[in-house]
Amino acid sequence: MRFVFLFPGLLYFGLFHFYPVANSFYLSFFQWSVLTTRKGKPFVGFSNYLDILKDPVFREVTWNTLYFSFWAVVGTVVLGLVLASLFFYVCPWVRKVGRAVMFVPVVTLMVAAALLWKWLFESLGLINYLLSFFGLGPYYWLVSFKLAMPAVIIMTIWKQVGFTMVIFLTALLQVPDQYLEAAGIEGAGEFQKWWYITLPLIKPITMLVVIIQIIVSFQVFIQVFIMTGGGPGNTTRTLVQYIYEKGFVYWAMGHAAAMSVLLFIAILFMTLIQFRYFGGSYKG
Repeated sequence: MRFVFLFPGLLYFGLFHFYPVANSFYLSFFQWSVLTTRKGKPFVGFSNYLDILKDPVFREVTWNTLYFSFWAVVGTVVLGLVLASLFFYVCPWVRKVGRAVMFVPVVTLMVAAALLWKWLFESLGLINYLLSFFGLGPYYWLVSFKLAMPAVIIMTIWKQVGFTMVIFLTALLQVPDQYLEAAGIEGAGEFQKWWYITLPLIKPITMLVVIIQIIVSFQVFIQVFIMTGGGPGNTTRTLVQYIYEKGFVYWAMGHAAAMSVLLFIAILFMTLIQFRYFGGSYKG
């Protein structure tokens, strides 16, 4: 009887998650567009995969995605952990207020956040105005080959850091007090307790946060599309944006499906690495 209550959820995941993934694998072996009929989809085997692996733009957007993901994940995880550690040592009401304030960007629509930061990074925007007090700028952030990607990374860290902070803060509050008290009796300072006791105990949570951020960062699209459009040149064009362009601009659905499959494999591979080197050694 209890399986009846699981059916709506299973139906939802089957139709909107599992079926699209399986269909992408299937379509990646055909050459077609949405404008052709079912008979107009010739089977091409692995030709789509070979074509995109030879595509210099694909290699460039893949590098852009890896570069973005590395700095976005590192910045979000490290800054979230630092902020959570700081809020851990303040009084409870300050912690509650700070947690609420830091979580506001997380629940803000990505489109609205991207438009806000696009205005902030304008040549006459607030960021250049503040930098002018230090004799810096103006910088043309979103049209600069060197600064466009860092601008997108900064915006993404601001958007996601509240989520990682809340997760880390919850984990820190669950650390048993007796461990910290015993370390204090032995003469350990606050940093030593944080480094040698707290961090190892929240290692599974750290693994979870890193995996979530890697998955999110590999799928970056909206902020790039709104803030830079992938430019200047291809400096901020990412893999998901290129998949979108291949499928819905150039109508090369077979190539888009093949790139989606490769992205899925890459995310799965990174997740398995995290479990192998961060999760496997943990003894609960």
